[in-house]
Amino acid sequence: MTDTHEVLGSRAFFHFGLFTADETVRRVPVLGRIPSQEIEPPFRRANSFFFRFPFTTFGIIFGWWKDTDLSEEEAILLAMSGYGLDLYDEDLENDDTRDLIRRNIADNVEDLDDEWQIVQALGLDVD
Repeated sequence: MTDTHEVLGSRAFFHFGLFTADETVRRVPVLGRIPSQEIEPPFRRANSFFFRFPFTTFGIIFGWWKDTDLSEEEAILLAMSGYGLDLYDEDLENDDTRDLIRRNIADNVEDLDDEWQIVQALGLDVD
C-alpha cells in the first residue's frame, strides 16, 4: 500500500499514485474523488481528492483523515474494495481464487510481515 505523508503533523495528508484501471488514460478524469483507508492503527478513513497529471497515469491524492472505529479486518476489506476487489466467502473457497489473491498480495506488499498480516486477516493462511 502507498505511504501517506502528513502535512505539518495535522490530519491533512497526501500521497502519489498510479491510475492504472482497466480504462484508458483518457477515461480516468483529471480531477475527482477517491476513498483512502489506513490499514494500520488508527485505521482512519478519508474521501480524498485526486489530480491526475494530463496524458499520464501518475497523480497526487490529498485529503483529511477522519477517525473511525473500524477493526483491522474491516479496514483491510475497505482498502481492498477501493481496488475493485469485492470478496465473498464463497469466492474464498475456490483454490484458484485463493492462490490468485495471495499472489496479488505478494506482488503489491513490500514487507513480509505486512503481507502475512493481510493473508491472515483474510483467512488465506489455511488451505
